[in-house]
Amino acid sequence: MGIYILGMHRSGTSAYARTVGRMVGFEESEAEVKRTNARGQWENVPLRHANDRLLKMAGSDWSTPADDLEEVLAAATGDRERAERLRQVHRRLGPEPWVWKDPRNCLTLPAWLAIDPQPAHFTVTVRHPLEVARSLQSRNGFPLLFGAALWERYNRSLIRSLDGRRALFISFNTLLSHPARTIAKTRDWLDRAGYRIVEEDPSDQVDGQLRHSAESDDPDELAAAGLTTAQIDLYRALLTLDGNEHAVDAGEVLSYDESQTTSALLGTRRQMLSISMVIASYKRRLRWARYPGASARRALRRIGARP
Repeated sequence: MGIYILGMHRSGTSAYARTVGRMVGFEESEAEVKRTNARGQWENVPLRHANDRLLKMAGSDWSTPADDLEEVLAAATGDRERAERLRQVHRRLGPEPWVWKDPRNCLTLPAWLAIDPQPAHFTVTVRHPLEVARSLQSRNGFPLLFGAALWERYNRSLIRSLDGRRALFISFNTLLSHPARTIAKTRDWLDRAGYRIVEEDPSDQVDGQLRHSAESDDPDELAAAGLTTAQIDLYRALLTLDGNEHAVDAGEVLSYDESQTTSALLGTRRQMLSISMVIASYKRRLRWARYPGASARRALRRIGARP
């Protein structure tokens, strides 16, 4: 058995993944410490790279998920060789019970579910869309409404992927404001799912300093800030699930189509990414043409050979 920690970037998935990991005795051997998360990302690096490759197949990256990503993932897992490579990478999670946190899984989950026949359990962390957008603005320089668009695409994608499956929903606000309550609910959920509890109360893992802004939940204020009706409705629907395990009904949670602005903003950024990739490719070719000897030596060093 294993546990997927799902949720948009900047939604507390690292803190919650480490909390759950300590409760079931899972230790991620490749946790990263970064300037934007001094306590560690708690992501499996090889699997994160595999997710990046899946996104790249659709001409995407984590910040530019393609509209046709689900079709691309289905084609990837339908190819026997690619599916086997994904299985090999998935085994790097280690022995059960494993805990896997990577926000990209909100987008790529269909591929992993297609190649992993073992039963898994799912948690979803939910954070206010404007808080996520402001955090992305601070970390990545994204405009506020682009961050909100990305929040919408990620959450819509994960809800579609979980349709008909059961998941425990945890809000970022509740996690930080009432960690003991959140841990108690998580412990009960893990116990019902058949996991052995190794550590009863890892509440020291949750740091209230993780929250640098607090936004209003009032629909009128959200609309005034620029959120669309679809984004506001999705956020309110997700909040109603907080603190409990639910059988996910995508039709009920996603009562509106995706915002047109979301599709437009992500599509524009994807076009810019495509252009930048073409420019980078030409620059590499120019360097190779101008300095063939040096480029050849670098290439040989990378594969461990000597010129």
